[in-house]
Amino acid sequence: MTTPEFAHSTPTAAGPDVDLDCEFLPGDLTPAGLVSIGLTAGPGRSLYAVNADMDVAEVLRHPFLREHVWPHLPLTPDGFLIRSHPDVLSYEEIRQRVEAFFAELGDDVTLWVYCGAQDVIRLHTLWGNDWSVMPDTVPQWADDLARLRRKAGGAKLPQHPGRQHHALEDAEHQRRARAYLRSLARQAADIQRSAGAAPAWDDECTCVINCAEDPKTACSLSGRRHVHPEIPGMPGVYGPCPEHPDAPGDH
Repeated sequence: MTTPEFAHSTPTAAGPDVDLDCEFLPGDLTPAGLVSIGLTAGPGRSLYAVNADMDVAEVLRHPFLREHVWPHLPLTPDGFLIRSHPDVLSYEEIRQRVEAFFAELGDDVTLWVYCGAQDVIRLHTLWGNDWSVMPDTVPQWADDLARLRRKAGGAKLPQHPGRQHHALEDAEHQRRARAYLRSLARQAADIQRSAGAAPAWDDECTCVINCAEDPKTACSLSGRRHVHPEIPGMPGVYGPCPEHPDAPGDH
């Protein structure tokens, strides 16, 4: 297969960041192998879908999925999937919803995962892993939170506040964790600069999630570095922009 041009998926500083998480049957790239998908670009811009076409019997035979993933799906009191639930969609409907999600965001999206090569594959498999038919607005590649952990000295991720292995809640936690790791990495870079060393971390962005991302609520400090409040109990770690609570800190 001929690899298409990458120009349409090259991110810019002003493009939105999208966090992706999928739950799936390992090794099964057919439509039956996807369990759920979560995508978020911040408050009010999220997508969660459970695959009505998954191989339920195989999912329940898989110990990890049965214990950690299945209980978070829309279930009846006796443990059956509620197929009439609005989050439960056919594989074709999921593909359509995902295409519409990215189309609304435009073609300068930066996709984020956490140790997520398999998640990206599941996203692309919605179009048969054929980039020639995949919409241009769907990113062809993703950046990984694991890289930020390395830049931040291998720091642990913040505690997950919700349901682990729920695709959307994992994607939302990943978004918060990225803000935390970026703050740690910037601190390390500042220390290196003050010591006269070239920083191992550098980033041209003035905000991890650009405050100018939404023109309706653009921060007056967009385009300039500005101080966000410290996270309580974490001296020197800067938290969300006061104008955009979901935007990570900068300093």
